[in-house]
Amino acid sequence: MVQRGVRQTSEQVTAPDGHVDSSMIYVPCGSTGIDARPWFRVGGFPRYDRGPDVRPRTTKPTLQEFKLHLSNIRSFIDQHQVQTSNMVTLYAWNEWGEAAASVEPSRLSGYSYADIIRQVFDLKPRSSRP
Repeated sequence: MVQRGVRQTSEQVTAPDGHVDSSMIYVPCGSTGIDARPWFRVGGFPRYDRGPDVRPRTTKPTLQEFKLHLSNIRSFIDQHQVQTSNMVTLYAWNEWGEAAASVEPSRLSGYSYADIIRQVFDLKPRSSRP
């Protein structure tokens, strides 16, 4: 996921001639992954009718992988190749139906994933934890 994310971000902001338009506005997206297997035969995706195991999925990244992924996004923003307005979209905060896609604090991970977001992007907490 980390390597694919770096490549896809570069492809999304690069024109076919290899030119990057620095005036373009682009909001990069970070992710903890996706596991669409629970939704087998839901939503009319015929290409997945062969079975749930052919649906797209990644495993939830380790804390180190997630930090590297977000650090790559932070580096992209800091390079100023395109206008990002210092914004990032994160998928998904609490998609509990897809086991790989959740950042929300939990009994299993505590605040670990949220803490990494705070660290990588130098965010300041507004209040103490509940």
